[in-house]
Amino acid sequence: MVRMVSDAETQVVAVERVREYCDLPAERSVATGVTQTTPPADWPSSGAVRVRGLSVGYRVDTPLVLRGIDLDIRPGERIGICGRTGSGKSSLLGALFRATDVQGGHICIDGLDIGTVPVTLLRSRLTLIPQVCARWLPLALHWLLVSSLLSRTLFSYLETSGGISTR
Repeated sequence: MVRMVSDAETQVVAVERVREYCDLPAERSVATGVTQTTPPADWPSSGAVRVRGLSVGYRVDTPLVLRGIDLDIRPGERIGICGRTGSGKSSLLGALFRATDVQGGHICIDGLDIGTVPVTLLRSRLTLIPQVCARWLPLALHWLLVSSLLSRTLFSYLETSGGISTR
């Protein structure tokens, strides 16, 4: 009985969430008052990123979470963003992918202000490679080794037994 009531509540909450999402205003394609730019087909071609005076807040009535950030990433350069909890790592990436509104400054990729690029096009042209958690690395290597040994053992067995028959 308790499980049935719990399942019913979960389903009602799911419907409420869908309803809330349906009522959300559509995401703006470009910033208000900005002329939309369609970048060339090969954009970004070199990957130079320039951030100037970037200020980000999650809502207009809340304090800024990033203030006056200046950053230059040269073409071909690999970077890692690290810092303590709450230091702004996710906020910076949110601004780069325009998941949060930039309240000051700008971000340019290959000389093009990303605030002028339609958001769906911008996100289709950028890639984020998440960190590999060092805690899981030994386990991942273990499973890679086990699967490699299993596949070699299986391959050797198939080779000596004449392969797989499709009949």
